[in-house]
Amino acid sequence: MSIEIRSILPLEYEEAKRMWDVCFPGDENGFSDHYFSKRTNPENVLALFEDGVMKASLHILRQTACFFDTPKEIGFVAGVATLPLYRRKGFANMLLREAFRVMRRTGLCAAMLQPFSHDFYRKTGFETFVTRKIYALDKSDRHKYKKAYLQEPSAQRMLDIYEKFMQRFSGYRKRDIKDFELLLDEIACTRGLAVQSGEAYAFCETDGNTAVVTETAGENLTSLMAALLFMGFDAVKFPLPENLIIPDLDFAPEPFNMLRILDAEGFLQGLPAENGEFVFSIIDGEIEENCGRFRLTAAGNTVQKIEKISAKIKGDTAEISELMLAACGIAKPSQHLYSGHVFSGKAVNYAFERY
Repeated sequence: MSIEIRSILPLEYEEAKRMWDVCFPGDENGFSDHYFSKRTNPENVLALFEDGVMKASLHILRQTACFFDTPKEIGFVAGVATLPLYRRKGFANMLLREAFRVMRRTGLCAAMLQPFSHDFYRKTGFETFVTRKIYALDKSDRHKYKKAYLQEPSAQRMLDIYEKFMQRFSGYRKRDIKDFELLLDEIACTRGLAVQSGEAYAFCETDGNTAVVTETAGENLTSLMAALLFMGFDAVKFPLPENLIIPDLDFAPEPFNMLRILDAEGFLQGLPAENGEFVFSIIDGEIEENCGRFRLTAAGNTVQKIEKISAKIKGDTAEISELMLAACGIAKPSQHLYSGHVFSGKAVNYAFERY
């Protein structure tokens, strides 16, 4: 048995697409055609070959994400897939380990993904980064909210709404007008729906006579959802960030995006922190460079410098996932890294799955 993991060649691109369609049959509605023609390319695809046969693959999409207003170059990992006949052989884990090396080598300090199973990816150092609320309205609710006046969807207007809305969050992707042009093109290819008012927008899929909103941003979002009900849908399901509350309406929490630090020094640089000098150890079971004892120096409530001072684990220690949670203001997993001791930032983290 011979295992090889590498970027695919252009002549192997169609084979990678066939794998995607086998592993994600729901994307044959036009999404995979759009994705492979407009959003990715052979250089983004990392594949595992066994005895020369492609059996697993994933895509690495370079993005810029903002953490506490500090831009970071990250890799969005998409389409982690193993052909059904070759599952349970550890191929996905092998691919991810190589992907970590590739991303780190090309200057990406973190990896983000939006998986079906969060438990599987925790084994490789990912941790849940975004939890969102899923709300639902039905026809009986449409008169409870003022209906938004809908406009012709505009990529420029959507970008303006997105930028204003996302400024209140951390972890979101920086976008430009081309991104929204591609999203509108995707919606057209997949027979989805894009709606926009003067102050909000939404991208929707349909499930029978239910509008399933995959992304929404802006102000007075319930008015936009009411407009969907007035368009004839029986129900609307839509996601919101954890800090947005609709009174008297139940919601279901949904773990969403996951994040993994690839380069501890690069990721922590520029993030909020208590002023002073701190020394602590990091344990990372996958990336050796992240293991060891580090000295962090902060001034002006910002990390100014972080350096590895020893390869030995000693004293106060955090797993790489704990470090991410503390640095991003999500949790207080370790006594020595809790908010108010080293990392002082508090944030509502939010990001969309659309890449």
